Amino acid sequence: MNAYQLSLFPDEPPIPIAPHTRKRQKQPPAPKPIAIAETYSTAKLADFLGVSPSTLTRHRRAGNAYTKGSWTAKPLGKNTWTLIYTPPTT
Repeated sequence: MNAYQLSLFPDEPPIPIAPHTRKRQKQPPAPKPIAIAETYSTAKLADFLGVSPSTLTRHRRAGNAYTKGSWTAKPLGKNTWTLIYTPPTT
């Protein structure tokens, strides 16, 4: 699309205007998850996250990871968990 700036005087021709282009701002890279500890027992992890051990057991039996805020606990075995921290995006 061509844009022109019109003059106030009738004898001057319109002046073509270059199209405006807006540069996209780069998004900061997403924060990478940090593995805090490879192995935690269910009782120790429940105490750290402030939840009941049965909550973690329920998630393990369902085959899901448990997430609370920026913390994610992934089950590795019957009584073994790995804890991952993902920094919040700003």
